[in-house]
Amino acid sequence: MDRFISIAGAVITGLWILLALFGPVFDPEKVIQPLVPVGGSDKYGHIHLLGTDLLGRDILSRISTGGRWAFVYGMSALVPVYAIALLAWRVRWLSPVGHVVAALPPVIWFFVLFMAGFWWLAFVAAGLALAVPGAVAQLRAIDASGVSRSAARVLIADAPARIALVVTLIETLGVLGIGPSTQHALWGWDISSYTGMLLSFPHMPLAPITAWASFLFGLFLLSAGLNGGRLPPLFPERVTTGPAPPASGP
Repeated sequence: MDRFISIAGAVITGLWILLALFGPVFDPEKVIQPLVPVGGSDKYGHIHLLGTDLLGRDILSRISTGGRWAFVYGMSALVPVYAIALLAWRVRWLSPVGHVVAALPPVIWFFVLFMAGFWWLAFVAAGLALAVPGAVAQLRAIDASGVSRSAARVLIADAPARIALVVTLIETLGVLGIGPSTQHALWGWDISSYTGMLLSFPHMPLAPITAWASFLFGLFLLSAGLNGGRLPPLFPERVTTGPAPPASGP
């Protein structure tokens, strides 16, 4: 069963990686022709599988570009997250670091760095605030369980869920209108822009919503499959850190 979950998650995630890398046919910001219907052709004879929006931008290209940015932001957060988590796990006097980071609201991290003009640091910091404590707890669970597992294997199983957590934060900020530049074609921005068209052109808001949901679903499936059929704990409160149970008799 775990193998099936892992394969299903890997297939969905792999499809998103392929779409993000090779999917954009048009510049996601290029104005081509407004309101080309789903599967219709524009005045130049180009087919648009998901049509174009009110501004004439190709929706499929925006969806695939949004997937690319989701991976970029999610992966960029993993490096500092795991660096701090490994330090907090190995160097005992640094162990409160994860909890201190978690105690700082992500919104404060974001706006302080945003006002200073550090966009990338703003999103990495917000991701750290949500992701570090759970990663630290995952590593400490190795000691608590008494089972021999490498830190690398634990973090690999943990990574997809951690990426999903960071992407959820970034896309939610986009929906609220306070995410990164609209030039990045994030799903959150498109959801915010297309919501008012739900009745007239339902495919416009449903396309980024479906993309976001399937992206998260694939990552969570992959993480659960790699983690023995269950999701890794996202926060330390869900991890048992007490002493390992006594070994059973022969």
